[in-house]
Amino acid sequence: MMNEAVHHASTTYQQPSFNRIFSADIQRLVSEREREGVATQISQHKARLRECTTQLRNLLASEKLHRLKNIWKILMQHRKPTILYGERLETLKGQLSSSRPTQFKWRLGTKRL
Repeated sequence: MMNEAVHHASTTYQQPSFNRIFSADIQRLVSEREREGVATQISQHKARLRECTTQLRNLLASEKLHRLKNIWKILMQHRKPTILYGERLETLKGQLSSSRPTQFKWRLGTKRL
């Protein structure tokens, strides 16, 4: 792009002094445009990167939610046996507390021997 602009200026203005003056100006303008273009590309790239990061965060959050839902389903499937085990444990605790302590000790003693 810069070479084309310099070539255009050199063919338009045939005098050597104009060529030098306009070549420097054209080169300066072209380099400024290129910097502006690069800055625009960088800002567009950053915006796209922010958008992708947001999408990735949302995806991870939904994936975590999905995993939590699966864990919850598994827990709910196994909840009834857990409750039954808890009830059974409470029943056993009740039986142990209602039995005579000497009888309980004797049973434990015989099981150890």
